[in-house]
Amino acid sequence: MLGFVEEIVLLQLDDRRGSFIDLPQSAADVVIAGAALMELALQNRVDADLERLIVVDASPVGDNILDDTLATLIRI
Repeated sequence: MLGFVEEIVLLQLDDRRGSFIDLPQSAADVVIAGAALMELALQNRVDADLERLIVVDASPVGDNILDDTLATLIRI
């Protein structure tokens, strides 16, 4: 089963050209980051209120992208 990050990457692919659609790099970064945070939230690893993001469970999830994202959040 694909996670949100993989789904977003697939949505950014142009099937006819075999390459990514043209997006401003900052938009692509925000979309990928948001997908990773959503996946971590659904796995009860992070939570948020109106002012901050909280790491609830810092243990690795077994996915390289999500584990890197979680490790970055812990360092912040």
